[in-house]
Amino acid sequence: AVLQDLGCTTFTFLNVDADFSIDRNFDIVTGALKNSFGFNAERSGRNDIQIDGKKISGSAFKYGEGVSLHHGTVLVDANMAALGQYLTPHKKK
Repeated sequence: AVLQDLGCTTFTFLNVDADFSIDRNFDIVTGALKNSFGFNAERSGRNDIQIDGKKISGSAFKYGEGVSLHHGTVLVDANMAALGQYLTPHKKK
């Protein structure tokens, strides 16, 4: 689930399967957060990004016939009260 408000931005990678790399995609996003903004961004688990141990991004993936999609969100200045009210992480996360 995703709570999209004015304080959240999104990113999308769409590639043919031969060029699709989840690791490269995460490197691009974490690299931009580090190099452009000075944040200590790190990949966490299979689909999250954290800064200083706090989740700021989640991703989803779709694999099609010959093409794959990686879509994610990045919390910038989100309404944390609404986030906590509407989203509850799955116990396996």
